[in-house]
Amino acid sequence: MLIDLFTAKRETTSDALQKLAISLQPLFQERERVLGEAPSPTRDQRLQDLGRRMRLAGLERFHQLIERVCRSHCAKYDASRTSRFEVEDFVIEVLTLTCAQLPTFDPKTARFSTWFSACILPRIYSEMQRRINPSWGRPQPKTQEGQWARQEVMNIVRNVSLDQPTSTDSTQTYADRVADQHSSSEMQILEEQCRAYFLQAIAQLSEAEQVLFRRVYVLQEPQKEIAQALGVTPAAISQRLKKTYQRLAELLGMTFEAECAETQFCEALRKLP
Repeated sequence: MLIDLFTAKRETTSDALQKLAISLQPLFQERERVLGEAPSPTRDQRLQDLGRRMRLAGLERFHQLIERVCRSHCAKYDASRTSRFEVEDFVIEVLTLTCAQLPTFDPKTARFSTWFSACILPRIYSEMQRRINPSWGRPQPKTQEGQWARQEVMNIVRNVSLDQPTSTDSTQTYADRVADQHSSSEMQILEEQCRAYFLQAIAQLSEAEQVLFRRVYVLQEPQKEIAQALGVTPAAISQRLKKTYQRLAELLGMTFEAECAETQFCEALRKLP
């Protein structure tokens, strides 16, 4: 008996995640079906019941192991050398996308660790690094001339302003030109364009940010329930949403507010909970 205790194989993180993923997957699939229903007290109660069942099935342990893998990944690639890379945000984005994609995981074709390492972890890591440095992970120019050319282009992009004149002998700015293009348009065209601008900006958010946005505004899932499902505090979700709003505002730019503020589309956006 004592020999068995010493010779027993210790469960690896990969094995533990595999068991937990298989145990939790049906509950996440059921949760997706419930979220597809119209908001109601009954739906909220069912979500709370599912939350309890998930916790009993090892959701907290699942979160802990995912977080451990995330931090190990950051340490391996020395993510902390970039002061703007926030490990806590990385963990939340990975948890968000993992929980959203877990219903599609097929344990018959791959282990969870393989699926996670191929479909979730590197994708989020690369997305976050490229938000800091768009050239991250891409081949760098090998010649000095190529490096200078890239730097010059980056400087031009950073310094472009809509308030700049369109030419040296003109007082018209790029912002004026954009406004002129819309001045003769019908309101319906402007509505469609503003909606297209917004959807383009949404599409530039990371997949995890889009998932969180959908859960809050499309599925109208309470932030408290989202926090419990991800194993984080409601404050962490609130902070992540705030950063997503800021990123969305940067993607939309000041032009969107100037052109679209009076449209029915923006009015509807302002009424979102």
